[in-house]
This record gives sequence, C-alpha cells and structure tokens, in this order.
Amino acid sequence: MLDNRLTRYAITAAILLVIGGLFVQREFSGDDADTQLGVLEDLPVAEGKPAPDFVLRDVNNNLVRLSDFRGKTVVLNFWATWCAPCRAEMPDLQAIYEQRLPDNDFVVLAVDLEESRGPVEDFIDEFGLTFPVAFDSNGSVARHYGVIGLPDSFFIDSEGIVREVILGPVFGSLLGEGIESADSAVDAAEDGGTSTAVIASLGGVVALVAAVVAVVVVRRRRGRSDAVPTDA
Repeated sequence: MLDNRLTRYAITAAILLVIGGLFVQREFSGDDADTQLGVLEDLPVAEGKPAPDFVLRDVNNNLVRLSDFRGKTVVLNFWATWCAPCRAEMPDLQAIYEQRLPDNDFVVLAVDLEESRGPVEDFIDEFGLTFPVAFDSNGSVARHYGVIGLPDSFFIDSEGIVREVILGPVFGSLLGEGIESADSAVDAAEDGGTSTAVIASLGGVVALVAAVVAVVVVRRRRGRSDAVPTDA
C-alpha cells in the first residue's frame, strides 16, 4: 500500500516538473521564437538616408538587428556561397574586420541570401570568417534594400546613415573608399558641430563686450553732462 502511494507521488511530481519546465521554457524563449524576421522599418534605401532596421537569425540561431551595431561603421554585405565575386571579396572583408576589431568601432554584417545552413557554415569554415553572418532566408531584406545582384554592399556610418552603396565586389581600393566615406561622414558632422559651438560662443562674447562698451560710453556721456556749469 505504501509502495503504491509513493509511486503515485513520484509520478505526480514528475508530471509537475515537466509542466513547470515547459512553462519556464515558454517564458524565456517564447518571445524569441515568435519574433517576426525581416525589415522593421518601411523606409526607402538611399545614400544620405537612415538604413532601414531589420532582424534576422545568425549562424548561431541568435537574433541580430542592424541597430545592434549603432555606434559603429557597418559594412552591410549581401552575398551567397555560389557567388564567385562574393568568394573573391571575402578575404578582404575578413582582413579589414580583424584590423579594426581592437578599436571596437567597425563591423562587417554579411547577410546570406536564401541558402540553407550547411553550405553557409562550410563557407565560413573555409574562409575563417569571424564577423557576424545572418540568414535572409526568404530574401525580404535584400528585396527591400533593392538588391538585384550579388554581391552588394552598403556602407553605413555610426549613426545609421547609408553613406555609400557599391554594386558588385568591393575588394581592393573600393572597400577602403566605402569605409572611409562612412567614417569621415561622422567626423565631418562632429567637426561641424564643434565649429558651430565655437562660433556661437564667440558671438556671445562679442555681444557681451559690445554691451559693456555701450554702458561705459553712456556713463561717460552722463558724467560730462553733469560737469557742465549751469547758467546763473
């Protein structure tokens, strides 16, 4: 009798543990699993305009958003394993990523277009890629960005503005020029802001000096008027 009761208690406890585990799993991963992938902002893609944000899954099945890299210069590269020019540019993309990695101000986000995980993982191993790689499984992000051929690269500054678009491979000088356009855009904006602030400060000083001079002149004139003798 006691053995039967203990067995029932054990079974009940096991069922409760399973139910509890399922509940915890749903609470911690349900939102992530239900996340809608693709473009998050219905904005046009153009140089000088904000890059539309999107969310995709990376090779580790984690969610990655373009906005995750705000504060860094981003090379957004659309590619595929079967694309010969993509293969040709990958070593240069990896090299510049490694070179800029210690500064923590630059990233390459490579978006694979409509391929399964296996070939992409083999490609990553072959080229020793260490920058983020995401899957545009249905091609929705690429279509929104106007990608009609591969590879295409979008150079985005640290404030999320598209500074240059290059259709075709970016190995050689093209890669450096695209990155420079994104880097220098923010530097120019910061320099312009500093210059404006300095000019505004100088203008304030000039206005203050002018006001002081005006007060001094008025007082001197009053002093002279007081010193003139009146007729008896």
